[in-house]
Amino acid sequence: MAALTESVPLQFKGTMVKDHFPCDQAGTFYQGAILYLDDSANKFTVANQAAAQAGDRPVGIVASEQVTTAADDLVEAYVAGVIFLPYTSPAVGDGGYLYIANGDFTDNPNTLIDRSGEPAAATDAKVGQIIRSTTAGAWVLLDFKKCADASTGVLVWY
Repeated sequence: MAALTESVPLQFKGTMVKDHFPCDQAGTFYQGAILYLDDSANKFTVANQAAAQAGDRPVGIVASEQVTTAADDLVEAYVAGVIFLPYTSPAVGDGGYLYIANGDFTDNPNTLIDRSGEPAAATDAKVGQIIRSTTAGAWVLLDFKKCADASTGVLVWY
C-alpha cells in the first residue's frame, strides 16, 4: 500500500502520551502516520518513508501534520494511550495485536494486520494491542517501550 499523502483523522480514549523524535530528513509527516526508528548505521532517527527498511521499528503515531526543514528537526508522536487505527479488512471481534506484517513497512496504518498471538514472521513489528475492533479498524492500546537488545545491550524501540 502507498505511503500517506494526507493526514488521517485520529480518535482517542482517555489521555495520550506524546514524545518527540529527531527526523532523518526534511519532509512532511502526516497526522496518523506510523513513525519508525531508522536502524541503519545505528542512527536513532525517525523515518517517514514509503519503504522503511527491515530492522526499523515503529516508535509512535504522528500527532499532527508537521513539516520538517532539516534532519534532526523534532517530530511529535503519540507513544502510549488508546487510539483508533483504521486497517485493511478488520472484522468485529478481532483480537490480539496489530502488526506491521512481513516487512511491509510504510507510514500508512491501513497496512496493519491483526494477529492473535506472537509475530508470524521475523519481520513482523508490533504496533499495539487490540482492545476492540470494528469493521473500520480497531481501538488499540499503544505502548511503545524502550528496552535493551539482550544480544547487543543497545537501546531499541519495539
